[in-house]
Amino acid sequence: MTITLPVDGHYSAGWPETCHWGSKQAFMLLLLLLLLALPAAAQDLAPLLTDQDAFCAREIHSGRHWEVHPELCERPELPASTFKIPNTLIALESGVIENPGTVLKWDGKKREIESWNRDHSLKSAFENSVVWYYQEVARRVGLARMQQFLDEFDYGNRNPGGGVDHFWLDGELRISPLQQLEFLEKVSQKQLPLKERTYQMAFPMMTVESKEGQTMYAKTGWARPPGANIGWYVGWVDRPNETLVFAYNCRRGAVAPQNFAEERIRVTRACLQRLGW
Repeated sequence: MTITLPVDGHYSAGWPETCHWGSKQAFMLLLLLLLLALPAAAQDLAPLLTDQDAFCAREIHSGRHWEVHPELCERPELPASTFKIPNTLIALESGVIENPGTVLKWDGKKREIESWNRDHSLKSAFENSVVWYYQEVARRVGLARMQQFLDEFDYGNRNPGGGVDHFWLDGELRISPLQQLEFLEKVSQKQLPLKERTYQMAFPMMTVESKEGQTMYAKTGWARPPGANIGWYVGWVDRPNETLVFAYNCRRGAVAPQNFAEERIRVTRACLQRLGW
C-alpha cells in the first residue's frame, strides 16, 4: 500500500491488485484518520457564523491563514473594549499606571454594570472590562501621547478623534479584523517598541486560561453605534512551538440578541476548536 502527499496538499493512494480486502479496509481507515487530522479550511468554519460575522486567524510560524467572509474581515469597526489590550500596554509603558495592582478610586457614579461601581486596580479593570478606569488612563496619557502610541503600534486607522476618553468607544478610531491580527501578532511576539517589563506585567492580566500545554490571551468588545451592536473577541493562543492569533467580529441590529455577550466567545471557541486549537 502506498500513500502520496503531493505538494498541492491533495492525498492520493493506491494498493497492489493482489492486496486482500482486509488490507483495503485497514487502508481506508488509515486514510480517514489522515483526513480527520487535516486542518480545517475556511469553508469548514463558515457554518459556525452568520452572514454578518467575520473570523480570521493565522499561525504565526507556519503561516497558515484562515478567513471566513473575507470582505467582512476587512470591514473597519469601533474597537470598543478590545482597545483595552493596547490601552493596558500604554498605561504601563507611559507610567500613568505603575503596575497591575494600581487602584483608582470609583467616582461614585452608578453605571449600568454593577461590578464597575467600586474601586478597581488595573488587573480587575481588565478582567471586568471597566470602562471608567480606562477612560481615566486615557486622560492621564493625553491626546498627544496617545496619538504617538497609535502611530507606533500602527493600530487601525490611528485616529483618536472624538475625545481622548471616547475615541475607541464612539469616536473615530476604527480597526478591521485583519488589522487586529496584525496588531496582535506584534503584541504576542513582543515586537512593539515597549519595555520587557511592560509585557511581563500585561500578559498575565490578559490570560483567559492556561491548560494542556497552551495559554490563551483574549479580550471581548461591544460597541453600540446608532442602529447597531458590534461584537468582538480577539486574542492569541500560545503553544511551545506555535502561536495562533485570531479575531472574531459580528454585527447585529439596534436590539442585541439576548445571548450576544456569550455568543462572541462561543462562536470563536468553536472556530478555534475546529482549527485544532
